[in-house]
Amino acid sequence: MSEDEFSKTSRLRFGCADAPEYPKDAASRISRELPPVDLYAVPAGCCAGDSDPGRIRPQNEDSYLICTRPDGRFTFAAVADGVGGRMAGEVASRLCLTTLFEEWDRLNREGRFDSMTPDAIPVFLSETVRKANGAVFSSAASQPLENRMCTTVAALFLARKKAFTVHLGDSRIYRVRNREIMQLTHDHSLVAELLDAGTIAPDEVRNHPLAHIISRSVGVCEKVEPEICVFEHVPGDRWLLCSDGLSDVAEAEEIRDAVWNSCDPADAVHGLLKLVLKRGDPDNITAICLFG
Repeated sequence: MSEDEFSKTSRLRFGCADAPEYPKDAASRISRELPPVDLYAVPAGCCAGDSDPGRIRPQNEDSYLICTRPDGRFTFAAVADGVGGRMAGEVASRLCLTTLFEEWDRLNREGRFDSMTPDAIPVFLSETVRKANGAVFSSAASQPLENRMCTTVAALFLARKKAFTVHLGDSRIYRVRNREIMQLTHDHSLVAELLDAGTIAPDEVRNHPLAHIISRSVGVCEKVEPEICVFEHVPGDRWLLCSDGLSDVAEAEEIRDAVWNSCDPADAVHGLLKLVLKRGDPDNITAICLFG
């Protein structure tokens, strides 16, 4: 793949309005002209993402990343929701996804993905997230305590018949198949632990006073154990990655309907953001939608 071809199919977008995009322009602007290699290919035009600061917060601490290839054989997407004093959360999410992009970029330019076996992909994801954690942790350690930072991350890697997820924190990944929605990630949060232990009921989760305390993240500890799962990838599957600014407001059925009933992933993303903003969500909102 030429450098120009690669630049057209990768996007790293930071949440703040004046942050640079790398490379500029989304995956949705190209590759509708590129025929898919097979039923499992995900052309770049079948991916879209967007982010909004929400109704209250002055800055957006979310970031998102979409990387695809012209042949559609591999797709790598991620969202990150930063946490920290002043602008530190924004820095954390940006640094995390920049590291993920650099690792994707390096392996792609070296041609490593073409020979990568399914067993090697979880290793790639684990090592990449650990590198991101090291970058954020080192940067955070040099900051005053009130500016300490961390970030969630939820990433999806599609490789033909397999879908790999990796996450830390409460950003989520959903799959919609045959109009049925499934949450593929399990929140790393205090309320999720309380729910699992039977201490609270499901209807208490959303409005619980400790709802936004995450139990695992990128950048808090020197070493992390990201949670990695593998799923079957069936032609026609659709995925949504999002920060908790969306999942805390939109019901699972609303996410399902937006993703399944949309003809274009960008329509699904913008429809969900519009729904959440209409309800006055105070948090930053980020979503990526992919059509398989």
